[in-house]
Amino acid sequence: MNVSDDRLALWARPLSETEDAKCVSAREQITQAMRAKFGNSVRVFLQGSYANRTNVRQDSDIDIVVVHTDFYFPDVSLLPQEQQSTYWASFKPATYTYDDFRNEVHTTLLSTFPSMVQPKEKCLKVAGNTTRMNADVIASFTHHRFYSPTDIEHTGIAFNTRSGTRVESFPEQHYDNGVVKNESTGRSYKQVVRILKNVRNALIESRSIDEKLVSSFFIECLVWNVPDEYFEGTSNREIARAVVAKIWHDMRDPNISKDYLEISKLFWLFRGQPRTTAQAEAFMLKAWHYLEP
Repeated sequence: MNVSDDRLALWARPLSETEDAKCVSAREQITQAMRAKFGNSVRVFLQGSYANRTNVRQDSDIDIVVVHTDFYFPDVSLLPQEQQSTYWASFKPATYTYDDFRNEVHTTLLSTFPSMVQPKEKCLKVAGNTTRMNADVIASFTHHRFYSPTDIEHTGIAFNTRSGTRVESFPEQHYDNGVVKNESTGRSYKQVVRILKNVRNALIESRSIDEKLVSSFFIECLVWNVPDEYFEGTSNREIARAVVAKIWHDMRDPNISKDYLEISKLFWLFRGQPRTTAQAEAFMLKAWHYLEP
């Protein structure tokens, strides 16, 4: 046995109230700074593992989204070509750019947290202290996915990396669908996600896998795609191994794995993505053996 039942029980549980308090402190301080600068033109919210309650002890940073609600990046790629042409013919780009917004967020953070802000490729990292967690602040515009030239189908966030790549995501749909999955599995879904994230960390620490093999986000999505009946069992180990086995078998069947979705249900997990079924299969095999009784 690589890990005891007591350890699995600990891994399955959410983090402590102390860690939650440090997360709340970071969010509140950053929210106050953004409100003072932008007023009601921005929304500030958590995304990622802390927001979704799937975080584990090694997750030392929280993700805080600052999204400008007056400006958006459109996505009309799913429209017929004629409708795309209609949309762009009437589109008027704003004079206020995303780079303007990111720079203003950066300046505001610097004035609030002097010498504690570092620009990264996708975010602005705010160093924590004894009462506040490290925070990755993602400055974003609103993202609209259109289903006609005038009708919005889904709303999310989008931003440009420092190197110029556009990143689009739907964190609130991710959160909502995760809550539904957790309730439909008797709260086992998030317990299994936490266990497998801890298994990943243990395998990385022992150099059994490379940290780039699977991300925490990837694990969370894989587990979410498993049917609810696999989350039934009498112990954390039994449930986790059932889920791991199901994913491993699915990864070996392209007719099943091709239909795996990200948790938002708005992106395929594998189609058109750099992540592969081979990576998922390799991790699940390691996890299966690590969780042996």
